[in-house]
Amino acid sequence: MAFASFLAFSFAALCALVPPSPRWLLAKGRVKEARAVVGQLGLDPEEQEELLAQSSSGLEHAVDVSLVESLKQTFAEFGEAFSPPFRARTAFGCFIMAFQQLAGIDGVLYYAPILFREAGLSSEKATFLASGLANYIVALTTPVLIAKSTFGAYYFFAFSTLLCTVMIAMFMYETKGHSLELIEQRYLENRAKATGRWAVEGFRLRRLRVTTET
Repeated sequence: MAFASFLAFSFAALCALVPPSPRWLLAKGRVKEARAVVGQLGLDPEEQEELLAQSSSGLEHAVDVSLVESLKQTFAEFGEAFSPPFRARTAFGCFIMAFQQLAGIDGVLYYAPILFREAGLSSEKATFLASGLANYIVALTTPVLIAKSTFGAYYFFAFSTLLCTVMIAMFMYETKGHSLELIEQRYLENRAKATGRWAVEGFRLRRLRVTTET
């Protein structure tokens, strides 16, 4: 938790050093600042002008449009998807996306054991086959993701997952064969020797001090 909090705070602090987006600066009418930011990229003057021209041409709204007017234009354009010429296509797209979400990995893990139990398998076998089915799906999709991904977010996620696996394996011997209740009880007992522990009485928490007899 402390390490994750440190990374989150560091990321938030470093975001203050990131220059504003040239596209956002152009949308606000701050052309000089946009040129200064583009100049920091080390591009040739022609490439800088081309980049600024592309950013200016790609603006969805005019520079002098207020926030309320911008929101009205956005919702007006969004409403075109439900107009009579496009209503059927929008409904079909929502239908496909809804079933895609329902058929995700969570749905497979949740419904597969139920289906296997209804087929006559025992609870343990059903859970084992369900997890195996999920791993089979992951094994099929992983090579495609690796082939289509560049060295970036996907490999960073894979490295982070591997690091977490190693960290979990290092502490696995301490928790192997023990329930979560027993692990929590041991943690509270070890903590109580130095700092006391919390006891629940109804809906109130009461601090207890552990003393040793001499």
